[in-house]
Amino acid sequence: MSLRSDANELVAVLCGVVRALGGFTGRQANYTASLATRLKPLVVAFERAVVQSQSREEATAVLDDIRPLMAEVSGAATKGEMQIFSDDMLSRYQQLATVFQESGYAGHSL
Repeated sequence: MSLRSDANELVAVLCGVVRALGGFTGRQANYTASLATRLKPLVVAFERAVVQSQSREEATAVLDDIRPLMAEVSGAATKGEMQIFSDDMLSRYQQLATVFQESGYAGHSL
């Protein structure tokens, strides 16, 4: 894998999280829709940083803003409060979220 491919996969995972949150129809649909609304502009900015700007610094800064929201999503999902992620989406996010901090990619650009 490369930094670029891992970052692109992280974009896809985050887009999937936003779709799942926005499409949830369970008891906590208002809560998940609120999370999706807050997360979506950050994911769009992250995608722009990775795909268009190809700026590692910009992507890292946006990912820093995404982390607290994803911690909220992950916390609620792992406690069973929201059963909306049927696949390994959250575990993939957790694996990829540190991509810009990994020593194997030190000095690599997008």
